[in-house]
Amino acid sequence: MTRPKLIAIVGNVGVGKTTLISALAQRLTDCTIICIDDLREEFNATTKQSEVFVQRELYKLVTECDTNILYECSGTSALFDKVISTFKEDEALIIRLQAPISVLKERLKLRLRAPPFPYNLSIEASLLNIEMLLSIRSYNYDYDTNLMSTEEILKAVLALPELK
Repeated sequence: MTRPKLIAIVGNVGVGKTTLISALAQRLTDCTIICIDDLREEFNATTKQSEVFVQRELYKLVTECDTNILYECSGTSALFDKVISTFKEDEALIIRLQAPISVLKERLKLRLRAPPFPYNLSIEASLLNIEMLLSIRSYNYDYDTNLMSTEEILKAVLALPELK
């Protein structure tokens, strides 16, 4: 079995996607990290118009990338669907991270900066909206970051048959 070309880490804001991606990147050194939040920050995307630009840039990065990809996003948008559809089923591995909304709210209070999200929603409304959208999708694997540490999830992910 060959390793997937795209490993997507999806989940709500504050669930630990960046932490897991960073840990995976140390082990899977032949991967390029593509994260929509990084692009939002790089291009100072604070409006819906700039968000459209960032989404185009992200799609371009994915389709032009000549290495394996670690892709971090919420996993709820049409962009996510478009990115995933560019890969054959066995070329993409989708891993969802989740935690209770109450835990996510507490984690977000500890952040030094707000998540870069260019829409005028409260944090709670954003979390609930993303969670609702995530609940109607399917994933290859699902881990609860409130019940498992990053190290435990990393170990479980690296042991997946798709990554052997």
